[in-house]
Amino acid sequence: MRLFRPVPQFRDPRRQVPRSGAGAAGCEAGGVSVNRYRAQVSLKLKHPTRDLSRVCKALGLEPKHIWKMGDERRTPKGNPLGGNRDSSYCLIELGPTSRKSLAKKIESALGRLQSHRALLRRLSSTGGKVTFSVGWFLDEHSGETFSGDSLKSMARLQIGLELHAYLPDANEPLRSKPISKR
Repeated sequence: MRLFRPVPQFRDPRRQVPRSGAGAAGCEAGGVSVNRYRAQVSLKLKHPTRDLSRVCKALGLEPKHIWKMGDERRTPKGNPLGGNRDSSYCLIELGPTSRKSLAKKIESALGRLQSHRALLRRLSSTGGKVTFSVGWFLDEHSGETFSGDSLKSMARLQIGLELHAYLPDANEPLRSKPISKR
């Protein structure tokens, strides 16, 4: 008799990660941490009116996407959509998608932004929003722990956190482990 449904185990066929022992998620394998996910962290800035290109310049970061309030709406390829932007927006990628620990990526980004605390707080106090936008590409069941210090630093800088989890293709067969009897 089964008391619980088996937990689906999502596998990325491009990358096989051992389930236990050396090389398991969260373990050190030959000095290299192996995670069951890939992640990308971006800094997202929004403001009702301000030109965010000045903020990017002050931060010393190059935006991937940026527009000002009033700009014509366009697709990423530049085709007109009709109408104008109702607010300013900017997206800055803070490094490549990788298997580096998500918590370490956030800590690294916080370290880079710490000296710009006054600028970020001023942006927030005038109606703007600053967030870390995380693309979290999961191979299988996974998780991450953020330290209290990291969360305090985010609060001091008034940076929010968006987590976008992406699971493997639904057509991929799920594997489950049998439930052991006690």
